[in-house]
Amino acid sequence: MDFVKELIKELRQYIDEYTMVYDPTDEGDWRLVVNEVTAFIDSESLVTVMNADVTPRILSHRLNSERPREENERPSLSLQEIVIVGNSEKQVKFSELTLDMFRMLQALEREPEEYQPYILENSADFTGDQMKKETAPSKKPNPHKYLLYKPTFSQLFTFLASGFKELPHNAVMLIYLSADGHGVENKHVDGPYGQGGVRMSAHKGLQNTGSTTRIMQSNVNDTNIIYPDDLMPFTRKAMMLIVDSETSTAFQSLSSGFGQSVVILMSPCKVPHTLQDAIRKGNLFTLFLHNPLVAFLYICNIANVQVELWEQCCQQLRGFEGDWTRLFTKLSKVIDVSYIQMIDDEFLSLMIRRFIFCYYVTRQHKAFKGMEYFPSCSPSLPPQIMENDDLRKRVLTLASTLDVRGLFYELEDIPSVSVTM
Repeated sequence: MDFVKELIKELRQYIDEYTMVYDPTDEGDWRLVVNEVTAFIDSESLVTVMNADVTPRILSHRLNSERPREENERPSLSLQEIVIVGNSEKQVKFSELTLDMFRMLQALEREPEEYQPYILENSADFTGDQMKKETAPSKKPNPHKYLLYKPTFSQLFTFLASGFKELPHNAVMLIYLSADGHGVENKHVDGPYGQGGVRMSAHKGLQNTGSTTRIMQSNVNDTNIIYPDDLMPFTRKAMMLIVDSETSTAFQSLSSGFGQSVVILMSPCKVPHTLQDAIRKGNLFTLFLHNPLVAFLYICNIANVQVELWEQCCQQLRGFEGDWTRLFTKLSKVIDVSYIQMIDDEFLSLMIRRFIFCYYVTRQHKAFKGMEYFPSCSPSLPPQIMENDDLRKRVLTLASTLDVRGLFYELEDIPSVSVTM
């Protein structure tokens, strides 16, 4: 990171020399590039892990190694196509890449083989013994990705259709939408857009009344708003949909009418007041999917942590994920088949496990006050998985390790909610 900052400083000097000598008309454009890069780097680094020699440790956010696969007879699916869409107006970006897009791009990528030996010792995915056994890095190719910044409906549909066309029968397409919400002004509006959707490219006819853009009655079917039913044709093949928006729950109405596996992971519709001003640094739900431990530290207002403490927290996180995986296997007969078929893919499993961790953390953190502050999913997962006391204890243990247990509810104090996930 220090090297990147040195390069930015050097670029500023070159721009100063360029403008002094030539007095160019594009000076403002170059300044904008530098400012975007600087803001992007500053916003991406939310938590710093310090080594013993007081130098920051570089954290890997890519998949470091594959999970050991269990032998089973159940049919499983693998992730092959990914469509990443970003349109958050207030979020820091560089060129046509928002922070959310960048974070998901990292999370859905395997670590290059030449970096494996160094990164494995910092991994939060496996225990030390498991990591030592990883002598041969995976040569499995990364899923194919499309990155779309503020696409029109026709552009998004074209790339979705292209990914769908390339998808074999035993593969999954992951669609990730990070976009400003688009609600409905008239609550009595019926039809496929009745619950709202998410914005794609900017449209002159939109009225922005705050964080959520409202659909006026005369313009209720705006062509550049993505509604749940717009994605229905693509459920002819297996699909995982991740929506990070204040209107994310509108997509819980999407289901497959074709008998294929479809899993939808939806962000909270609200964030605590103390985190609302930080939206420009990326959405919290995406941060949990990108690096759950960094997200945990972030909502606990911890910006710096020593490497020894970081490694203890990684161990606690591995314990949480291990307990949840065993619970998932134990209760597999009462879990929707869509999850069963996707859980064996390393990337899809990663998204599901981090979603679960996000739910438990927000469910127990005192600043998150109600269902609108928790992530949700469709099909629903049984209460035995979503409200498990052993997993809650894991969260409290992690909080104790960081000396922030006071920010979380004790088991007997957790408010009851109606779990409909």
